[in-house]
Amino acid sequence: MWDMEGTGKANLSYELFDDHGSRLQSLSSGGAGGSRNGIMTSNEVAQFEPLNTLPKYLIFQPVLHVYGKKPPIKVKKPVNGNLPLKLSQGKDGYVTITNLATKNGESRLTFRINGKDPIIQANAIWLVDEGGKSVYPKKTAKRLKASGNLFQLTFNSVDPEKKWSVETVKMQPPKILKGLRFKIEIRTKNK
Repeated sequence: MWDMEGTGKANLSYELFDDHGSRLQSLSSGGAGGSRNGIMTSNEVAQFEPLNTLPKYLIFQPVLHVYGKKPPIKVKKPVNGNLPLKLSQGKDGYVTITNLATKNGESRLTFRINGKDPIIQANAIWLVDEGGKSVYPKKTAKRLKASGNLFQLTFNSVDPEKKWSVETVKMQPPKILKGLRFKIEIRTKNK
């Protein structure tokens, strides 16, 4: 998100980590807010990926995503036969494309994220056809391994005979608000 009027914007969000330091992937979120007695309030609800085992605790970490006054700089490279393919995402890190395969009416782009904000980075990737038309994923990026930064995006089937490029944007890493970080102890009922 960036401000086309040139004033700059910021988005306050949060991350959840398990007791081993693994960041949980958000599956969906939403909320509403408004002014109450002159104070801006917000009520947010989020769902995260299921956990294989119940952690002892979770860490709630607020982060601030700051967006520049100008649209982000796009980075594009041809993907046909040039794998692995590394694209810079600016100060936030980079993405390494490892596979683009089409099967059963879908195309899947597999890649590894190296950076400070892997889930945001993973969802800032799309394909561009040889005519310059952007082709966006059908849904958000899926993490392939719970503890790693290997992801996959699914697209409607792309013609493997055409020349394709992968495109992303240069980003700033989020500002971690360490003073607002806290631990949530997980308690289980004894039966």
